[in-house]
Amino acid sequence: TPAIALDQTINELSHMLQVARKMVKSANEGLFTDDKKWAKFGKREDMVDSLREDVIGYLVQLTQRPLSEHESIIIPKLIHAVNDIERIGDLSENIMEQAIHCRENRIRFTAPGRHDLERMHSEIEKMIELTLAALKTFDVKKAQLVLDQEAVINELEKKMRNAQIKRVNEGHSKIPAGISFLDIITNLERIGDHLTNIADAVIYSHQ
Repeated sequence: TPAIALDQTINELSHMLQVARKMVKSANEGLFTDDKKWAKFGKREDMVDSLREDVIGYLVQLTQRPLSEHESIIIPKLIHAVNDIERIGDLSENIMEQAIHCRENRIRFTAPGRHDLERMHSEIEKMIELTLAALKTFDVKKAQLVLDQEAVINELEKKMRNAQIKRVNEGHSKIPAGISFLDIITNLERIGDHLTNIADAVIYSHQ
């Protein structure tokens, strides 16, 4: 039954996002600790990739069934949302690679830089939580909160970028640390973009 199948799909989307969330967290923790926080990273990445194939295959099969107008609208949006979650996993992998690069090359962030990275991750974590809440019941109001949070993250990314460039220019931060810092906040900001796309799918489904 398409209606029941879509509910199951949304549950799987939430599961996928939870796995991707752990990937983001592991990558972030790997920046600041000596522990191999990314030990389970590869398995989680494989899980997200596998779920993506399964869920998209399932949705494509659903399109072969008689669908209501609402179901016909929502299925393409869900397919895009699946791809967005997979991209979140890819972006967290980029952050993890930066963590490994920093460790291998003994790159250290300044105290303000570290604080900014931890704050940016905290705001992304909040955005993931809001997205999960919006997905759970396909709640438009909760989805709008995700869009509001994106505005916060975009503004933070600009301020943090300018602050880091200033630290490098004034000699308070070394250039390699500055390059890694900018790469990390760019990836975090892009994670926010994909979370926004998922929230947009929730909003669009009610139009």
